[in-house]
Amino acid sequence: MHDEQTHAEGEANEPTVTQAELFDSLKRIGELEDQKKAIQDEIQQRTEALREALPKVASDSLLHGLLTNLLNPRKAAAASDDAKPARPAKKRASSRRK
Repeated sequence: MHDEQTHAEGEANEPTVTQAELFDSLKRIGELEDQKKAIQDEIQQRTEALREALPKVASDSLLHGLLTNLLNPRKAAAASDDAKPARPAKKRASSRRK
């Protein structure tokens, strides 16, 4: 019985949400989803435009490097790894005390 009273008191202390507020929240979620879709579409269109423009940009330019990294980060990382000289592995300090 005590648990039921505590539960009922807890509900009484919680702020109530009206149906109008719930509908407003649902409406706003729908608006945000529409905006999200529009933003995703714009990102896709701009990315395609950049891909089409990439061959026209001088390959030794900073812009070409930026576009390559943006449009294909894996390929750019592999190319940058190939360009780096190999470094010997660092020796790890022993965590054991002598």
